[in-house]
Amino acid sequence: APRYLVVQLVRFRSNGSKISTKVKCNRRVNFGAEYKLMAASIHQGKSARSGHYVAALLYDELEERKQVLQVSDETLSLKSDSILDDSFLLFYQRV
Repeated sequence: APRYLVVQLVRFRSNGSKISTKVKCNRRVNFGAEYKLMAASIHQGKSARSGHYVAALLYDELEERKQVLQVSDETLSLKSDSILDDSFLLFYQRV
């Protein structure tokens, strides 16, 4: 099994409008090997033509508090892990 698994969620329609349906992201998945969610890419905006991408980094120490570390340009901040429900890309590592 590969060491890393990247899952892309379709978040935009062909006309560029955003699909804003919330998707619960499992922190662990099994595809013949177990993978743990390490990071996500999230689009903040209303369409493919505008907005901003941020990263959410997951750490074991923050999981109990249901938080992630959000990276936006040069800014780091703790956020609720509910922001993962808007993920565009999910980055998993084999356990």
